[in-house]
Amino acid sequence: MVVENKLTKKLYRRLMLRDLFLGSKSSLFILLLYIMWWRILYTITKIGQLKTNIPIFIGISFLLLFMFIHIFVTYRKLVKREINAKPVHPNFWKWTVILFSLVTMVGGYYVGSNAVNFNGTLAWQIQELKTETRVKLENDNFYTTKLDGIIDSVNEKMKLEPYLMTNDLRIDFEKDGTIAEIYIYIYGFDQDKKLQSGYLIYFDKKKNNKVKIHKQDWNGEGTTVYDPNNDLSIVINMLKWIPVKEEVKRWNEGRYAVLYKGIRNWGITRDGIHYIDEKGKAIPSIADPGNSGPTISLYIPGKEDMIPPQRYIYKPFFREE
Repeated sequence: MVVENKLTKKLYRRLMLRDLFLGSKSSLFILLLYIMWWRILYTITKIGQLKTNIPIFIGISFLLLFMFIHIFVTYRKLVKREINAKPVHPNFWKWTVILFSLVTMVGGYYVGSNAVNFNGTLAWQIQELKTETRVKLENDNFYTTKLDGIIDSVNEKMKLEPYLMTNDLRIDFEKDGTIAEIYIYIYGFDQDKKLQSGYLIYFDKKKNNKVKIHKQDWNGEGTTVYDPNNDLSIVINMLKWIPVKEEVKRWNEGRYAVLYKGIRNWGITRDGIHYIDEKGKAIPSIADPGNSGPTISLYIPGKEDMIPPQRYIYKPFFREE
């Protein structure tokens, strides 16, 4: 008889807890919060907007937690006083279970879909985690490390292809030469000069003290064609030859940048144009009437319109007559 009473009490408490969670009016409020929770989670995984959505997500999560704690405290009080909690309807809890299950399945499906096939921000974040490599710069002073120091640090971490090319490079640095930001996209070609990989090299001193590298595999199927006149070694050598530290002294600003966008044609523009040959020697402006070639721009970010950048065009094998 004692055993039966114990079992009866245990069953009674379970039923009471069930009715409080699933059969009371509070269940509807919890269900509404639960739907909102999944909706915000879907938005976060789809488009991000973390500054707006994360506080809302945390707020709803705390409300749900508060409701669970409130119900559990109520349950403890009712058990202690041996008061029975009456459900809204005898079968109400069954419908609540069905609705909670349905919301969970639908929410899980849509959030999960944002994690695959680049359907949402979550999928991109997962892809970044899979492909991201981090490396610490051996030397973060641009005046001394130049571009080759950055590439050497990357190459030590992950083996680069024998032929490299870029059309997109920007390095921001402070007055004392400290590198502030790096953004470079490099194409890697194999011995047969077929595109095998792409490397996004990114660094922001304010966010992290390591360079991030995202590798993209092309496996010979990319459409970008190798151009020896745009080889990365040209950019590396140009940045060795250009007296960056001396050149920026004319401006006396707090921050500078170098930019490379591949082979460019400057038309009739001659202001701030410099030519250098394959040995780094300055050559006359008459070297190229067309005024085009691989170009590195040295400038003050945000003041390009007020203070003309200095542009350096690579002109190999020029000989004065």
